[in-house]
Amino acid sequence: MDIPHSAIYAEGPTALSPEVNEFMAKRGIHVLGYFMPAIDPSRQAALMPEKSTSELPVLHCGSDSDTKDLGYIDFTHPNAAELCRRALKKALDLGEAGSMVDYGDMVPDSAVFHGGQHGPAMHNFYYYEYQETINQIFQETRGDDFILYARGAAPGTQHWVGQFAGDHPANFEGLKHVVTGALNLCACGYSNWGSDIGGYWGYPQPAVFMRWMQFGCFSPLMRPHGTAPREPWYFSADAVENYKFLAWVRENILNYTYNSAVIAHETGVPIMRSMPIAFPDEAHLASVGDQYMFGPALLVAPVLNEETSRTIAFPSGVWTSLWDDKLVSGPAAIKVNAPLNTIPVYLKSGAVVPVQLSRTLQFGASMIGGSVDALVTTIPSHSENVRLLNARGRQAQVAIHLQGKGFHWTLEALPEMRYLLLYGTSIATSVRVGGKALPKSEVADLNSLSFGWGSDSANNRLVVSLPQKSTDQSVRTIDVEVDVR
Repeated sequence: MDIPHSAIYAEGPTALSPEVNEFMAKRGIHVLGYFMPAIDPSRQAALMPEKSTSELPVLHCGSDSDTKDLGYIDFTHPNAAELCRRALKKALDLGEAGSMVDYGDMVPDSAVFHGGQHGPAMHNFYYYEYQETINQIFQETRGDDFILYARGAAPGTQHWVGQFAGDHPANFEGLKHVVTGALNLCACGYSNWGSDIGGYWGYPQPAVFMRWMQFGCFSPLMRPHGTAPREPWYFSADAVENYKFLAWVRENILNYTYNSAVIAHETGVPIMRSMPIAFPDEAHLASVGDQYMFGPALLVAPVLNEETSRTIAFPSGVWTSLWDDKLVSGPAAIKVNAPLNTIPVYLKSGAVVPVQLSRTLQFGASMIGGSVDALVTTIPSHSENVRLLNARGRQAQVAIHLQGKGFHWTLEALPEMRYLLLYGTSIATSVRVGGKALPKSEVADLNSLSFGWGSDSANNRLVVSLPQKSTDQSVRTIDVEVDVR
């Protein structure tokens, strides 16, 4: 169906099926499994036959029956890591690339840990050593190429795992809850977050599924999940088309999302930024809880009900719709159209968004036939320097300058960039690269040109095809100047 996927979640024996793992590996799809910290004492003994009962990392919960019924691992015990290593060995040998790291929230007050701690002191902090242990076991086998995500958290666990929202109802109320939860949790420093798209319990209505999928596309982790099927063909033909479009949009913005994750890693500023985090000087935004910035440049306003429009509180500046040619000047509260297949997304002034697009240069189009790297920008309101990582993971930069009647971008160490796409205007008097004027062409011809520029009035943007070098120059600098009327 030409819908891209990167991983499949398999809970239970499916994750340990050699056939499933082989099938997925041939198609470049990772298998993710499930882990919880309850291993019955009898299974612990089977996994560690050389250990005596007293040497097993069993969490003692006040009585033998409570200990056996809960079956929690005591992660303060020196044998806990080896127990988990053996419990996960088959999955890791098959190539499991990550896991849900579930539970850990049932430590009773009566528990006494090997390290001397008691239940009340450890109830929340159990997560830390639990999630650290599982992270380190995956790291031993897979280096940094894996993902773990958990429902529970303690201070510091964001170093070991991402988060998921938990088991929400499959309706608009559930969607509202996860948006609120996301913005609150991300504000606390837990940036790598996702929800069960469509909700967890039962079948969502088609509109709920589509709106949740849109929100999921602009969440740090995008993962459909629930007690009933979440494949789009269970809902409607429109749901299939919307799912496909959003799956490709997600691929389009992967480099931007990754760069936003790097910012979170280096500074603590999360990928999803509530309005008061993103705009602390604009008091009128402090109480707005149903929209957010996704990374530094994209304003996202999910629709959380059955309506086909919603009011957006725009911050100061000029905002450009990612999907069409509409411009909005803020600060302003404006009602915008949002058909069922559309989530409102706007680019800020001076946006710098590294993307990969199909050769049609359209968001949401299939990239099966190939892709090109592009830098999506908007008309800046001031000069600034924006740091990025390039496609090789090396430091790069885009320097933005206002000059005369136009604008000047300097792309440093971004050799992969094939296009610069300036959104918000389709009119220019000239475009120069490296001080040399580029020929103006029809937009339809730019794919076949080595360089040039054109006016894409249908999308209210300028398309600049950057000259390509015959040899790889990983540190090359490209100067792009655009004069506008």
